[in-house]
Amino acid sequence: MPIDQYISMETTRIDYKEMLETKKAKNWLKSVSAFANTDTGYLVFGVRDTTDHAKVGLTDCQAVGEKITELIKERIQPSPDYDIQYENEDGKDFIILTVRKGISTPYYYAHEGTRSAFVRKGNQSVVAPPHDLNELILNGRGLTYDALPSSFSLSDVSFTLLEATYNNTNKEDESFDKSRDLISFGLAKPDGVVTNAGALLCDQGILGHSRVFCTRWKGNIKGSVDIDAIDDKEYSGSLISLLDNAVTFVKKQFSKTMGCERAAAR
Repeated sequence: MPIDQYISMETTRIDYKEMLETKKAKNWLKSVSAFANTDTGYLVFGVRDTTDHAKVGLTDCQAVGEKITELIKERIQPSPDYDIQYENEDGKDFIILTVRKGISTPYYYAHEGTRSAFVRKGNQSVVAPPHDLNELILNGRGLTYDALPSSFSLSDVSFTLLEATYNNTNKEDESFDKSRDLISFGLAKPDGVVTNAGALLCDQGILGHSRVFCTRWKGNIKGSVDIDAIDDKEYSGSLISLLDNAVTFVKKQFSKTMGCERAAAR
């Protein structure tokens, strides 16, 4: 693929390097970690990381490619899925390093006693914050947060709202069967332990962080709730009730806005 087509890609998926840095290899290896952890991305060597993305080329492309392989092998753990492509345009040599999103997350940059996992945020590769790192660890083990067992059992909770919602929206299908569907939907384990997904969807709203904050501000700029908020609500409970309450809040605020506009137009 022509170099210009890489240059036109979204910046979230590509980094440019005028040359291969070996003494400060972390400057580009952190992007290798981030792409492997977040989404497939590309590093283009031989293109200046400036607004004009000047194509300056590389000298001794073969040696550069071998050094890239060596540094990835030494400092990225576990080894990511990548390939190196050599390109020549207008008498200049370039390297395209493609790093694919991996399944053995997290992929760490490890060197001289440091060990950090990076993720892609916009056009930057940043150290994974704790919640992202936890998710990467779970994904690497073939797990998800929703599927993990909670500290609650089926005797602690009920699912009447979920059952009613399911039956109302699936009138032509079989009715909700708790003995069958709670397990098949991943809301409970066969031993009766409720999963995190089940804890989020049960009637009791037992997970403290399962909340929604709704605020209507004066104007279009977020400010202080005490001074600049026209109305604000905090909701907790089942994900179903959170969704219903949030939608109701938005509709209520919208109807108030439309009422004011109609009054002003008279």
